[in-house]
Amino acid sequence: MASMVDTSRIAVMMGLDNAQPVEPEIAISAVLDELLWFAIGFAVIQGLIYFGFMPKKYFGFLAPIGGKENKAPKRRLTGKLRCTAGSAGKHSIVLEAWDCEKSAGPLPLDTLQDSARALALLAPERLASELIAHLACSRAAYPQPVTTNALLEAVVQSSRPDLAETFAKAAEEELGVNLDSRTREILIGAFAAAGDEGKVQEIEGKESNASADDAVVRSHLLAIKGFLKCGKLDAALQRIVAVRSCGSEV
Repeated sequence: MASMVDTSRIAVMMGLDNAQPVEPEIAISAVLDELLWFAIGFAVIQGLIYFGFMPKKYFGFLAPIGGKENKAPKRRLTGKLRCTAGSAGKHSIVLEAWDCEKSAGPLPLDTLQDSARALALLAPERLASELIAHLACSRAAYPQPVTTNALLEAVVQSSRPDLAETFAKAAEEELGVNLDSRTREILIGAFAAAGDEGKVQEIEGKESNASADDAVVRSHLLAIKGFLKCGKLDAALQRIVAVRSCGSEV
């Protein structure tokens, strides 16, 4: 009859071709058992993938039919991971993390310095505005002028004294930061290393009217180091004479 199950074919599939004919009910029960065990195995594998005990890339074909893969949210790159990325020169990773975290609240100072370096190298036009906006939202978490000076040091390490100066002016004008002798020393050293004698003289002129002799000497020493680094020997010699005139040795 057309409705009857071809038990001989099922027997062959089950490896029973040399056995006696199998009752239809028994054959169907055996097939259903196999399907049941397959379903259980499928569910177990899905569970292992879901809880992270088994890598999904090896079982992508077992993803639910019609389902969409859920992308995990970006992790915050903080602590050792960020420091490692910054030290390895992977500034794009640091900048991506900064974009995710800059509005999420205060960050550790070393994290902020890594972000400043990444901005100076990859997005200089954003540096001053974004750092000022971040500091403004968490004023109590960032003591001043210590934080501003730490960020200036990070920026000048990227050989961008112009960006450092712009940021310092913005911190003073928009955040009310009282810039100190250390701020001027950082800028003098950075502009001297860049060979910008005019800018160094401009900052020195402001400093000499408001700073003690020891601060002036420190600034001269930093300028000497910077000018020697870039080969400006005459400018370095002038400041060596100035330092000695203050009774100090170089």
